[in-house]
Amino acid sequence: MPEETGALVLMAAGASRRMMRPKQLLTVEGVPLIVRVVQGLSGAQVSPFLVVLGANHDVVRSALSGLPVEVVENPGWLEGLGSSIREGVRVATTRAPETPWLIIGLGDQPDFSADHLSALCRQRQLTGRGIVATQCDGVLMPPMLFDRRYFPSLLQLWGDAGGRRVVNEHRDDLATVEVFDWVDLDTPADYDQYLKRPAKSH
Repeated sequence: MPEETGALVLMAAGASRRMMRPKQLLTVEGVPLIVRVVQGLSGAQVSPFLVVLGANHDVVRSALSGLPVEVVENPGWLEGLGSSIREGVRVATTRAPETPWLIIGLGDQPDFSADHLSALCRQRQLTGRGIVATQCDGVLMPPMLFDRRYFPSLLQLWGDAGGRRVVNEHRDDLATVEVFDWVDLDTPADYDQYLKRPAKSH
């Protein structure tokens, strides 16, 4: 069965307080981190492909210039992750009202790739589950795929609540895709450790 086309929303609106500089612009493989993530998703069968910005939106938008993504600015980013998810889901479902699913990813995960996105979609097809989360060392994390029946729940998130809140309320409808050595670049130590890691093929 061919994969259905859904939407992808990357969260990149945070102020990077723990990193102490805009982590969207950290240099990874010679380009800004947010550009590296978008490049890693090249070829993914998604539409629309949105990147939600907030803090430092002008410089991050500039870094994304010319890339095949639609930038969404969240004026309420200070409220927390929930507001950026709401804005991303709102725009995605406006652009593609019939989209069967939506994936929420993070712009600070350099290992997020088109292959991983396809793995989430395949697991949805194989299991029939409405939520497919990434799992690393027993911990559920983004990227997470949500069937359209969960869009109303995503649109009710607030504060720093992310998709994990919806996942925890619907564990009986959850499937997972296991990953190894997966990182979020949240702190200077995370970044230093990532730079020392042996290069992966993409």
